[in-house]
Amino acid sequence: AMGAKVLAEASQPRFGVGDLVRVRLDLLASRWRKPHLQTPGNIFGAVGVVAKSHGPVGDPEFLAFRGDADAAQPLYSICFKQGTLWTEYDGPDSTEVNVDIFESWLEPTEDGALGDSIPPSSVQTSRKRKATEKSSAPKMRTLKQIATTFAQELHDQGHGHGHGHKHGHAHEGTDLSHLPRSDIEQHAVSSEGMEAPGLRISEAVISMLTKKETITLEGLRRSIEAIDAVGTEALGPRLVARAWTDAEFRQRLLQNAGAAAAELGITATNATSEVALRVVESTDRVHNLVVCTLCSCYPVSILGLSPPWYKSREYRARAIREPRALLQESFGLELPADVEVAVHDSSTDLRYIVLPRRPVGTEGWSEERLRSLVTRDTMIGVAVPALPNEP
Repeated sequence: AMGAKVLAEASQPRFGVGDLVRVRLDLLASRWRKPHLQTPGNIFGAVGVVAKSHGPVGDPEFLAFRGDADAAQPLYSICFKQGTLWTEYDGPDSTEVNVDIFESWLEPTEDGALGDSIPPSSVQTSRKRKATEKSSAPKMRTLKQIATTFAQELHDQGHGHGHGHKHGHAHEGTDLSHLPRSDIEQHAVSSEGMEAPGLRISEAVISMLTKKETITLEGLRRSIEAIDAVGTEALGPRLVARAWTDAEFRQRLLQNAGAAAAELGITATNATSEVALRVVESTDRVHNLVVCTLCSCYPVSILGLSPPWYKSREYRARAIREPRALLQESFGLELPADVEVAVHDSSTDLRYIVLPRRPVGTEGWSEERLRSLVTRDTMIGVAVPALPNEP
């Protein structure tokens, strides 16, 4: 009942901005599409509000199997309260998470309110246990686990089992859907690839130097970003600087980022084709952060190569689970308590970039000069633009 014909007939959006919707649970009828599900498991059963309608978009859940051009359906950005998704979250109530969800995963709700949820039984089990027991981080992998993973990788390479566009799903034949979330998280850690030589030593050195205030996390972030930027074309800063100096262009960029970018000869693409681009604006009340929880979806043509930390399981998990703590502990960015953090989850066909706030004191600056303040990290949301003499 979920074929391309049905999707084509349902191309007219069923929901409007402001509608209260509930995400469907993981039904047996949808499991044949794994591991190509575009809806994260942690939002199954959660209630949210439609923040934006993107119109009909090709549904990867069907295109991955049939390649049918008619397999398109309305795509929405749904806003959830952070506490709805993670019961152990203890940050500000105003923190929200925005997730792009196809219409077939949504149903109208009138008896719920924003913040309600009906989680699957496996998530309920995990949450009940966390309510009575002190949560703990997954255990570090043993040498035996590392060796086993390495052997499996060699096996996969020798038999052509590469997945190409990795979505971080379990190896073929491994169904973890019945396990509590804590066990799934431990499985993800155990399945990580081999650690880079000296990784733990370098992490310990960084921790010691930051505690002694010899270096700062913000200074380290800037140095890494500067190295990564060598040889890349600064297309993103052109968009941001133009939006800072041209109010009409800014409005067009926020309403239709793809069309506005085309005015400057900029196209959002991945390795094989164009992708939809959306720009979200940070203000004095809202700070935006971009992540891809499924894999590493990222506007390469605009921001350059994605940094290794963007692809890491730690960033992908903590950006959704505890974004404020992640920004402070990993990037040295401490936001005021009254500033809301809005997290945007990119997908295969839709990529986000942040339009950061223009720094105070840049009035009268030329567009070219403003570009120097805009970096990759400020357009992901792990940093904010600052004047050269500011920390």
